[in-house]
Amino acid sequence: MYKEDENYFNNTIKNFSILKIYFKEFHFALEGRSISQEGVEMSNANYKELRNLNLYFTNLPLTYNPHFATDNTTVKFVNFIHRSIFSIDNKLNLIPELIESWNIKDKGLKAEFTLKPNLYFSNGELLTTRDILYTFESIFNKKQHSPNMHLFSNIKGSLEFSEGKENFIEGLEIISDRKFAFYFDKIYLPFYFNLGTVYSSIIWHGNNYHKTNKQVGIGDYIIDDAQEKKILLKKNSYSPIAVDTIDSVNITIVNDEKEAEKLYFENKIDLLYPSSTFIEQLKAGSKLIYGNINTIPQLDLRYLGINVQSRPELKLKEVRQAIFYALDRFKFIEAAKASTAIPAEGILPPGVTGHFKSNIYEHNVEKAKELLAKVGLRNGIQAPLLLFFSDNSTERAKANLVKDLLEEINIKIILKPLSWKDFIQACADGEIQLFFLGWIGDNGDPDSFLHSLFHSSNIGSSGNYFQYGNPEVDKLLERAMNSLNMKERIIFYNKAEEKIMEDSVIYVINHTLTYAIANKNLHGFKLHPLDFINTRNWWKF
Repeated sequence: MYKEDENYFNNTIKNFSILKIYFKEFHFALEGRSISQEGVEMSNANYKELRNLNLYFTNLPLTYNPHFATDNTTVKFVNFIHRSIFSIDNKLNLIPELIESWNIKDKGLKAEFTLKPNLYFSNGELLTTRDILYTFESIFNKKQHSPNMHLFSNIKGSLEFSEGKENFIEGLEIISDRKFAFYFDKIYLPFYFNLGTVYSSIIWHGNNYHKTNKQVGIGDYIIDDAQEKKILLKKNSYSPIAVDTIDSVNITIVNDEKEAEKLYFENKIDLLYPSSTFIEQLKAGSKLIYGNINTIPQLDLRYLGINVQSRPELKLKEVRQAIFYALDRFKFIEAAKASTAIPAEGILPPGVTGHFKSNIYEHNVEKAKELLAKVGLRNGIQAPLLLFFSDNSTERAKANLVKDLLEEINIKIILKPLSWKDFIQACADGEIQLFFLGWIGDNGDPDSFLHSLFHSSNIGSSGNYFQYGNPEVDKLLERAMNSLNMKERIIFYNKAEEKIMEDSVIYVINHTLTYAIANKNLHGFKLHPLDFINTRNWWKF
């Protein structure tokens, strides 16, 4: 419901703060202590070296096209080379990025924007509304739909364009070279925060995404070189924000925790995401560091999912419930780095408006067996179920635990470890049965968890890897999307979450407490609750 006064809607959007009190920054007492670790001391790096930032990722990005980003690694990477209409800061405030003004009219059904003057892409081309038009036509391209187009589908005529019924998007009006407007079929409060994600990155109208190393963006960096284990980014001289202290970002692919620690202590990377063992050693005082520790609760969820369409047995809610009762959340947390995990009470993490205790599954083997017997499976499931996961030591430990726990109720499991790229593809293609995965919120709104993961329109690459569709859940999520009253929205989201948990498609395990250790030469670094990397306030000396 909304008031007649248009200012009400403007103020609702512009003051829409999700963060609350949960995301205070935590620091060990060790912060600021300079210690020589294992004889390694910081050298007097020359000026040029100090302007280079050395990071590591555990995987390569799956695409260079921001509109097709679906995994966290890709999102973090493309954020270096692309920018959106808005950005989202560390307190989850919405910040105008490429626009100088915006105004919401017609009771929220129209929004006008004016681009900042003199913004240039990395090839020197001036940003104009031609690029805005090209961007949204690319997102809704009928030949190759973006998996993220649902985030913007309230734009009038966007679905007709995506289906090839129209050759233009009715709700996108180009007023001048710098002014444009969106018209909406319905109110969708998270739309503006979605304009702050990489999925809406504004791309140059001449971009060719088949030439993967030659992307033209409006971000702070461009790709200088891309190899199998290393990517080099250099400063975009046309960036609207001067990056005076960091000239280049060297990203090394390292998927082994011990190797990452070794590189940090050899001063070859500036930022370390420490292992659970490392954190425990720090807390016990048996490990010393040379650097500053930063930690923040992440807006994420780690879970075991079930593709409800993959096997006849998994279509039965009682079987899914039996699987979940056989599991033990706290054993998973122990296997998955206990010191960096917060037990999940529900789908929404603390810090997201609407978080509540929706989890209904505790370890109960007898209850699991009763449920199997109820549907005629007294002897369990002898034709093995497949458990898919991204192949690393932590996920493998969790997978082995599932195998052991489900064998207690006579459900056989075959483990299917895959590379990250192949795993995500199998999820998108619906080839998975049981699977371990995580989800990081895009903007801090409950919609980015519940709608993205569970609405039937998002089955497949858009996020609903459960292949789950429930008309009652869809209706509740749609009512939440279209309401301007936050209290009303939360009621709908909570009811939808209760139904999803009852349908037993997701077994929630934990949220993440993220730690990072920054080299003593690196200043201004702060973790972001959405796991973004923004180097604009970082410097080295």
